Amino acid sequence: ETPTKKGMFMELFYNGLLSGPATQGINIMGNFATGLIDNVTRLTAGVGRAAFTGDKKLLQDSVAQVAGQMSAWGQAWTRARDTFFSELPLDSKSKLEGQGSSSIPSFKINEEATGLSSLLRQSGSGEGGIGGRQIRWPGRLLLGMDDLFKTVHMEGYVTAKGSRAARDAGITDGPGIKAFVGAWRKENTQKLNPGLWKEALERARRMTFTDDPGTAAGAVTKLVDTVPPLRLLIPFIRTPANILSMALGDLPGFHLMTRTRGE
Repeated sequence: ETPTKKGMFMELFYNGLLSGPATQGINIMGNFATGLIDNVTRLTAGVGRAAFTGDKKLLQDSVAQVAGQMSAWGQAWTRARDTFFSELPLDSKSKLEGQGSSSIPSFKINEEATGLSSLLRQSGSGEGGIGGRQIRWPGRLLLGMDDLFKTVHMEGYVTAKGSRAARDAGITDGPGIKAFVGAWRKENTQKLNPGLWKEALERARRMTFTDDPGTAAGAVTKLVDTVPPLRLLIPFIRTPANILSMALGDLPGFHLMTRTRGE
């Protein structure tokens, strides 16, 4: 894709908005808090269901999900680092809206002659030179942190599914379930079972507020795409719409809405 002046301007605009430490911190803490609240809610509901009905499935699934998430942090940090350096997120849906992909070019320099080799690597430039990669640092960090939490949620979801499969097979002891899940995951990789991982990605999108917004927000997005200057007034649509949708979904009565009920 050939960079355009519009794309370069929007890239500067969005990365300027994201450049504040508070903005990045809020994104990280928001992702973390959302996952924590979800786990506490599911565990509490699981305990209640087990106590009142004797059905332990939700509790067992919730425990397995938390275990899967805890074991995924090393992999998740690797994914975040790769996204930050490569500028290639694992998912096309992100919180960066309306900007071109790598519109501002980076220029190669003689690192040894200038003595900037260490500085360039510390800034995340790698072999990409200087210019656009440094300007996109805030956006790259945002994408990397979102991929970190997406990976955690995906791994937790898949582990819970594997744990459920183990129990359905009659395995109840901890070591047996762990061994079963390990073998089950090898048979259900993203290549062998794309449907499972699509479900996991959809859940990860919901938990990081990057899934497709509702009809109203979609209409606003189309309007902004049709009238580009509106991007300066409404730079972010998907994320606020998803946060509002999740908040409303927790209010009494709103669980009757089609989308919330489906979830």
